[in-house]
Amino acid sequence: MGERIFTNFLIVYVYVFSGFQFANTHREIQTDRPIVGIVAQSIPRSWKQYVGAGSSYIVASYVKFLEASGARVVPIRTDLNEEKIKKLFQSINGAIFPGGRVGLFQSGYANTSRIIFDLAMKTFDNGGYFPIMGMCLGHQFLATVVNGPGEIRIRTDAYNFRAPLNLKKDFRESKLFRNIPDYLVKPFNTTFTAHFHKYSLPFKLFQENKKLKDFYKVLTTNFDRKGTQFVSTLEARKYPFYSTQWHPEKCAFEWGIKKKTPHDLTAIKLGQYMSNFFVNEARFSSHKFSSEKEVRGALIYNYQPVYTGKRQGFAYEQLYAF
Repeated sequence: MGERIFTNFLIVYVYVFSGFQFANTHREIQTDRPIVGIVAQSIPRSWKQYVGAGSSYIVASYVKFLEASGARVVPIRTDLNEEKIKKLFQSINGAIFPGGRVGLFQSGYANTSRIIFDLAMKTFDNGGYFPIMGMCLGHQFLATVVNGPGEIRIRTDAYNFRAPLNLKKDFRESKLFRNIPDYLVKPFNTTFTAHFHKYSLPFKLFQENKKLKDFYKVLTTNFDRKGTQFVSTLEARKYPFYSTQWHPEKCAFEWGIKKKTPHDLTAIKLGQYMSNFFVNEARFSSHKFSSEKEVRGALIYNYQPVYTGKRQGFAYEQLYAF
């Protein structure tokens, strides 16, 4: 009897331990020099007078968001063909799909992000690791690309809006919020996250749409000014994909007087938590450039940001134009 119990225990132990090991084979530090790509997008015509030459841009606060946690940044330009995108994908350790004003179906931003998304899934399925974080438009894109053709967003009143994050009860079971400090969790019911979107992903959609529900786990929701509930934080159940409808990068780096971006210490620490988390995810990727010369040629240091914040009412302090 004792031998049978011991044997059963050993079988269970080996099964659980091996499963745990398999689940964590992806999550081993591969580099202490992570490089993250940010997807660029087309410059609106109305911005040309402020930005100057160039056809695409990246907002500088996304760059600073990553650099503050120990990553270097490479722009993923909209003029790259698929072959060049694939080559760059194999060189960087993660990607940010930022907020913006372009189409989710037909745009350079959408086409580039779709290629990276598909490559990231294949990489993970083959034992590798490539994290993605979407913010605002990027959050909406990550849901749209899983759902397939068709508009799934709704109009909401949440532009230039501070809102609390309504955490789901099982948030500690997520990768994103598993280790978030209690001192950051306690003030989640106060208005310290920045929203700048006119469209949102309805929470009801993720309750009824099996495809989205099976792929993503909803971590937080919000209500707009009119009481419409929308999804504000997502995490892929299998893949290292994370997204926020809110802007963790703005609190420390965007200073528009007319913008309701919170700048209190708690909001900034939450942004730092998100940055630290994602950059650490990038350290699990083994991708790398073929040479240091190639790294230096690709980094965003090769470009100078434009100070757009001096233009009254402009949305961002600085932009990189390409």
